[in-house]
Amino acid sequence: MKSVDNHKLSYCLMSKSRRTFKISLILSTVLLFLFAFSIIILSPYKWDSSFGYKLIKESILINNSSQAVYNYLGNSNNANIWSVYVDHINPINKNEIADGRLGSIRRCFINKNEKGGRWDEEILYVEKNKLRRLSCFNFQDLPFNPRILNTEQIYEDKNSNCLLTFTLFSPINELSLWEKFQIHIGSYRTAYIFRKNLINIKKDLDQKK
Repeated sequence: MKSVDNHKLSYCLMSKSRRTFKISLILSTVLLFLFAFSIIILSPYKWDSSFGYKLIKESILINNSSQAVYNYLGNSNNANIWSVYVDHINPINKNEIADGRLGSIRRCFINKNEKGGRWDEEILYVEKNKLRRLSCFNFQDLPFNPRILNTEQIYEDKNSNCLLTFTLFSPINELSLWEKFQIHIGSYRTAYIFRKNLINIKKDLDQKK
């Protein structure tokens, strides 16, 4: 009789343990889904109707002409002044194409010793004093190494001042779910870096004016 009671008790404990495990698994799944959902919903990487696609976008008004800002960003040597992420930028094909011009390629280094994180950029399209579009590729040793990204520098005249906008987006239409999620995760830090960089650009140009 005691053996039967022990068997029933063991069975009840096992059943309870299984139910507890299932409930914990369901709750964990729900919490994970809500966490991922909140990252995507609150992400700076979002649809912009004026562009017609999803992107990260940050802007600042600079008390200088669009031409001055355009020329300033066309000089890769200035990157170590304004960038909070890149230590320095080396033009790769400057003997063939001038820095900042259409077709120029440069390599961005995170560290001064050029070890660790880096990527390459090529200027794909320019409208003088209005727009530069760059392709970012060959990402190495970074927390997120995408296949390719595009970034833009947009210069808008605002009563003799310049509204400078940085954007970042993927030119690839068919991204995997994991790639899309990685962009959303990375967008928070990217937007922060954009804001800091824009502030530094404005500060340095104001001092040189």
